[in-house]
Amino acid sequence: MKRRTLLAAASAVGPLAWLGNAWGARKKSKPHAKSRKPAEANKDDDDPNWQPLFDGQSLEGWQPFFAPPAPGKPAPALPQNVFTVIEDDGHKLLRISGEAFGALVSAKTYGNYQLRVQWRWGNDKWPPRAHLRRSSGVILHAVPKGPLFGDGKPWPTGLELELQEGSCGDLWVGAGVRVDVPSRRERFMGNPLLMYTAGYPLQTLPAADAEPRVVKSNDYEKGFGEWNTSEALVFGGNIAFMTNGKLTMQCANARTFTGDVETPLNEGAIALASEGAEIHFKRIALRPLAKRPDRCRLPEKRPS
Repeated sequence: MKRRTLLAAASAVGPLAWLGNAWGARKKSKPHAKSRKPAEANKDDDDPNWQPLFDGQSLEGWQPFFAPPAPGKPAPALPQNVFTVIEDDGHKLLRISGEAFGALVSAKTYGNYQLRVQWRWGNDKWPPRAHLRRSSGVILHAVPKGPLFGDGKPWPTGLELELQEGSCGDLWVGAGVRVDVPSRRERFMGNPLLMYTAGYPLQTLPAADAEPRVVKSNDYEKGFGEWNTSEALVFGGNIAFMTNGKLTMQCANARTFTGDVETPLNEGAIALASEGAEIHFKRIALRPLAKRPDRCRLPEKRPS
């Protein structure tokens, strides 16, 4: 395991607010470094059951989300063009500038599906993360009318498939959500953390003595300028993450909680985080699942 994958990043979830400033005309950005390799096709990309969530022309079906101002405080001015459609090398791309912390949230909610997104990093980075690793994420079972994801994370709560450089495939758990992950306890720079390990006992997150994160199995992200494919297999409250076809995470029994009262979290919106770094999405597609995939079945507990 590369030690860089263990480093916890300083990172930046509430009703929909201030929609107008986020939509505007395209802002010109710096030329993007050309991909060293084209986006790889998956053998089942032509399956007619895939439903595109990005139509390649507009942001139809999505809504911008920014945290409301604190009580008694005026709403700050938002930068233009946080979420836009651009053209690059003959392809229409969904661009998230990262300039303002927030999210692009699907207007519909979904359950029992396979999600596939093709994405790459752009050039731009913004304070307060201008000198940190590029970061974004895909929030599953998002709850736009629930609490914010967490301190410094002003997007809807839910379960985040992390896209941060060096940490692609990690799991972050939002405020008011619990989930069980087969994992082992480690320490890094004196801080406790959990690492996904198939066959290990289930640990419930959030844990009182560690941040609400589980580190992925291995690093399968491609280099800057290359296209990555991230996937989530979602069946009820059971989820598996994959990066470029490789399994990185499994979790089960997602639920929300208020005090001691728990409610299964089996569906929700899908949200794409804006978190201080430019990111491009080429394809966002979903296909329904009629039965639970094997990867959403946690392996039996490893013998002691």
